[in-house]
Amino acid sequence: MHSIQLSDHVYLRAQQRATEAGFPTVDEYVTEIVESELVSATNLDHLFTAEILAQLDQIHVEVQGGAKTYSSCDVDEHFQRKSQAWREAHCE
Repeated sequence: MHSIQLSDHVYLRAQQRATEAGFPTVDEYVTEIVESELVSATNLDHLFTAEILAQLDQIHVEVQGGAKTYSSCDVDEHFQRKSQAWREAHCE
């Protein structure tokens, strides 16, 4: 078993987060974070928390109900316009 040293400040923040997340110890909390970070990029299951899934379900309901949707081209054009406007305001 290996140990990792944390500053007092970082440890106290981790302790608070561990408690909020329901982990019994800081060690278990930090282990979970490190293991999640090391998960293969092809396995993104850990990113789909209950909150994210609820948001996706809500978006699905809204789209099914006729909410406005945007294509990737729409998004690209929007950000191109924003980028150009920013350049004009700040670079000239």
